[in-house]
Amino acid sequence: MASVYKRTLPVFLAGILGVTLGFSIMSATAGAANKKHLITDDGPVMQSAKVYAIYWQPPTLQNGAEGTMTPRQNKLVSQLLSDMQPGGMFKVLSQYSGYAHGRKQFVNPSQIRFGGTAFDDTAYPSSQKPCRKHSNCITEKQMRDEITKVMSENGWKPGMDSLYLVYTDIDENVCDSSGCSNSQDGGWCGSHYNAPQNGTQLLYGVVITPSDETCSNAESQSPDAPYLDATNGNMSTDGTLSTTTHEIAETVTDPLGTGWGDVKGNEVADVCSYSFAPFVHKTANLAVGNHLYQLSNLWDNKTNSCVSLGP
Repeated sequence: MASVYKRTLPVFLAGILGVTLGFSIMSATAGAANKKHLITDDGPVMQSAKVYAIYWQPPTLQNGAEGTMTPRQNKLVSQLLSDMQPGGMFKVLSQYSGYAHGRKQFVNPSQIRFGGTAFDDTAYPSSQKPCRKHSNCITEKQMRDEITKVMSENGWKPGMDSLYLVYTDIDENVCDSSGCSNSQDGGWCGSHYNAPQNGTQLLYGVVITPSDETCSNAESQSPDAPYLDATNGNMSTDGTLSTTTHEIAETVTDPLGTGWGDVKGNEVADVCSYSFAPFVHKTANLAVGNHLYQLSNLWDNKTNSCVSLGP
């Protein structure tokens, strides 16, 4: 059975309880590091990354409820990914390096780019175990099967330079070995994984959207920020956009679970989850042209601080 590594962006409830979801493979010497300073096991990073969005949103959920995802949210996700093209959005990640085939490599933010999109309205598969306490869920294997199918249909390939993000419909439940997205006792808003495929690695992630504000920025205020109103008309959508950049940054710097994290296993975005200041607009901390975003900050190892995305 293929081994799968995963990291998660926990829901706010887990954050306020001090719970870290998922796991990290870190060395035994990690204890000497600063509380937030990130360390590495010298595993590879993604020097470049083509990011693909798969909108898996059939007319009905597994429980028979009608799907309610709006085309506008998908459009905003695609817009955000397109806005990575200038190369400055993830500038802070240029300091993170790793080793592959004996050679040191650095993340190149200018090569984190939008790869493409696919919309799939194929029905969700029948629910299978493990769904924990839930009657319905999409499992890790079902998610990988969906990604593999869409990749085949579009001629996309796995590899250390490609990341596939799946966006399920609102309130569709996704479960993996550590928990389920729709769960107050261990839920999550986004995850990234890797699994062997065709002699290389399939790097992929899941971004979920609940109907309430569980994963929104409104539910997740940090001490350095006032209550945030919606930047793009809907707090849940803003949360989805923030989760997107969160998972991209973490996959790029820790694709195989042997990259960058702190002594608790938190990755480059985890340690800054729901930190947004400073602001460039009353509700946004990043502007790309006339596009405004409310995106959680990333960790700068050089200054030991959370910094905004952007140049």
